[in-house]
This record gives sequence, C-alpha cells and structure tokens, in this order.
Amino acid sequence: MLGPLLFLLYVDDVVRLFSSSVLCKLYADDVKLYSVIQTKQDASELQSSLDALVTWSDQLQLSISSKKSAVLCLGQTDVDQCYVIKQTNLVSKIRDLCILIDDKLTMSQHICALVKKARTRASLIFKCFQSRHRATLLKAFITYVRP
Repeated sequence: MLGPLLFLLYVDDVVRLFSSSVLCKLYADDVKLYSVIQTKQDASELQSSLDALVTWSDQLQLSISSKKSAVLCLGQTDVDQCYVIKQTNLVSKIRDLCILIDDKLTMSQHICALVKKARTRASLIFKCFQSRHRATLLKAFITYVRP
C-alpha cells in the first residue's frame, strides 16, 4: 500500500518538464504526452519534451522502454516528423488497454491478432482432447477460445 504512494511522490515532478503546448497524462507507471501539431515548431516542442522525459528518467534511474513507446498522429497535417526516444524511432501503432490501434484508427491488426490467438487455442483443444464429445468440446471452446 505504501509502495504506490511513494512511487507517485517519486515521479510527481514529471509534469513540470513539458512546455504549455504539451499535455501530460499519468497512470501508474505510464506517461502519455499529447499535443496539437500544426507547425514544425509544435513538432519540435513535442520532440524536446520527449528528450526532457528521457533525461529526467535517466537522472532518476527509471528506464523508458523505447520498444513499448509509440506515437499516434491523428488528422491531416503537413508536418512530417519522426519522433525518437534514445535513438529509436517510435512506431505508429499503440497497444493501450490490450487493444492495438494504428494511426488510421483501424483495429484490423488487433482483430487479426485475436483471430490468430483463437485459432491457436482451438487447434490446441483438438490436439489435447482425445474425446470428440460435442458437449465437452463446446465447454472447452467457451472456456478457452471465446474469451
């Protein structure tokens, strides 16, 4: 109970790192930065905020996983900016709350991953269960595949 409170006190100053045009949302150990990008200056402010976050995390010995970091650009923009954390370009698809969303707000990759997982589990049921009793297979399918 005391651990989460101490962690929040430890990372409380992170919101002061960013300029007024970059909004910051914190949830547990996740940080989300938001900004409206209309000019090259706005894009560079967001990148400098990312750089400040990396510097801050290095000073506090908190690691940022560049593999788990992503950027999501929504809407029409003339600014073509590639955002970087620790010399790693950020990908343009996000996994948030176990849902995979790309920059076009389609969930096709998420649906494909779910179908693949369901097929794998269904084939494992057929491999593991020797019985072909319909009620047994139905219960196994409802329990392991459908969720």
